[in-house]
Amino acid sequence: MTSSPYACACPAAQSLPTSFPGSPRWPGGTAQGIEIPWIKFKEIEAARKDLAGAGLTLGPCGPRFRTVTACPGLPVCRRALADSQSFARQIDQKFSGWLLPHKFKATVSACPNACSRPQENEIGFCAAVQPYMEADACMGCGLCVDICREKALVLQDGKPLLDKSRCVLCADCMQSCPTDAWKAERMGYAVYAGGKNGRHPTQGEKIADFVNEEQGMMIIQRCLDFYLQHGKKRERLGDLIRRVGRDEFKAAVLQ
Repeated sequence: MTSSPYACACPAAQSLPTSFPGSPRWPGGTAQGIEIPWIKFKEIEAARKDLAGAGLTLGPCGPRFRTVTACPGLPVCRRALADSQSFARQIDQKFSGWLLPHKFKATVSACPNACSRPQENEIGFCAAVQPYMEADACMGCGLCVDICREKALVLQDGKPLLDKSRCVLCADCMQSCPTDAWKAERMGYAVYAGGKNGRHPTQGEKIADFVNEEQGMMIIQRCLDFYLQHGKKRERLGDLIRRVGRDEFKAAVLQ
């Protein structure tokens, strides 16, 4: 969002009649939105029109596909591997507001640091890069070995050797290499499903690796179809997956 909607939203928020004494406040919500509390119910439509004039729409709530969140991503974050904001907008434009058995949250993270917490949403995408090294381009400086926080690299015969079991696909080795010897073998998003926070938090399970944005959109579509067909009222997606079985769920969304 640019600064213009904020500039328009400030006077709009100040002018709204509220049911709470004192000046209106509009803190940022946990879903990366703007919250303007204490608006009188009869004034909601007027508030919606004022905010629409600033290019702002009301976010979905209740048993719906909620506003999609994302980390800053490319080109803002130096660790980013993908344009998470652009992908999040695609998801939001297609699915936001869908009526479902219960709330459904989605997020996009641009690297394995997972700042937007993809494991804690109904569906979460986390960008990743699988590196490989062109040995002839490597001068054996060992910088990538020193940079790797996972201790996934060791020097062997003057060249870095990758332990794939330790690698988290962050691409720090690629970004640090002075000769560009490290290259991307595969790039894409890891997909997590079934996570949630709240009273009974649950970590989502990784169900796919290295999917592109088009494949990711299809996975969401199939996930929602499955949720609408099998989900019970007020049943979160993770609870549905545990009830029907992980294998059945994965077979449906990864067909």
